[in-house]
Amino acid sequence: MLLSINRYILLCEHKQPLFCTYSAIICWILSIGWTLPPVFGYWTSYTPEGLGFHCSIDWNNHTLTSHFYIVLSFIGIYLIPLIILFIVNLRVNQIVRHTYSYENMGLILPNAQQHSCCKEFAYDSNITIFFIRKAADRKRLRTQYRFSQAIIFLVSAYLFAWTPYSIIAILQIFHVKFIFQYGYFITLSAFTAKLSVILSPFVYLCIMNNRSVKELFCIKIKRTI
Repeated sequence: MLLSINRYILLCEHKQPLFCTYSAIICWILSIGWTLPPVFGYWTSYTPEGLGFHCSIDWNNHTLTSHFYIVLSFIGIYLIPLIILFIVNLRVNQIVRHTYSYENMGLILPNAQQHSCCKEFAYDSNITIFFIRKAADRKRLRTQYRFSQAIIFLVSAYLFAWTPYSIIAILQIFHVKFIFQYGYFITLSAFTAKLSVILSPFVYLCIMNNRSVKELFCIKIKRTI
């Protein structure tokens, strides 16, 4: 979610040098706020789930506080980030399409054609500067668009990873117990959820060009030497 917001801010050319730092702090606060209370037994608790070799919240706890925690987790961790991801990425695509439109490529031409013949040099200079700026903008937007495609892939991976777990949470609230009788379903849902964290670095390696990857590894090698 914060990654999509960061891409949107950069695309709109707003300078936010401390945004990455604030994003990391927000992520830590949210993760501690959601995961720490069950450690001390507040709202719910952690127990082995599925096949028994990993832990999660106690799905067999049907108290009101446990249901309240699950509902808040579903809304705050799954639903709200999903809505924000969808809206922000939709806005990014609209900005990219608007900037790449043919109408915007010729904004300065009608005004430039109003110059007299005695100002041909100024006319040519304006046209040259215009297309130089547009070429730079198009190069910048291609980079932004590549990252936007990566974000769309991350959103799809997010849906694939966390939707099964969210369905399990909803079934627990409505006391649907048949799925909890099959431990491999729960384990498979937990595995796909954790897989989304592993996929993210590979996505960024795929969208980075070869030159950027080489520069990154060269910097790492120089620091180790």
